Amino acid sequence: MSRLGLSHAEFDDLTPLELDLALKDHSEYHFAWQKHFMQLVRYTGTILRNKGLKESKQIKDVKKFWRFPWEVTKTVKIPSKTGWKQLDKKYIR
Repeated sequence: MSRLGLSHAEFDDLTPLELDLALKDHSEYHFAWQKHFMQLVRYTGTILRNKGLKESKQIKDVKKFWRFPWEVTKTVKIPSKTGWKQLDKKYIR
């Protein structure tokens, strides 16, 4: 309750959906602050790493220095018709 800034009466009047949405908004707010701080630390680390290196060995893009999980995009390969048939033969008997 204190995390959301609610009194006992306000908390008692909440529906489960309203409580779920309030907790989700609260966690997104704190994650956004942490995410911003982690990006600043990564940028500072890139500057410190590049500090005495030749121009050719310096990292220009901070994402190449350290990639965060929310920056990774996963590609999903969808099999063709023959690929599905091969999977069927392999796993369905």
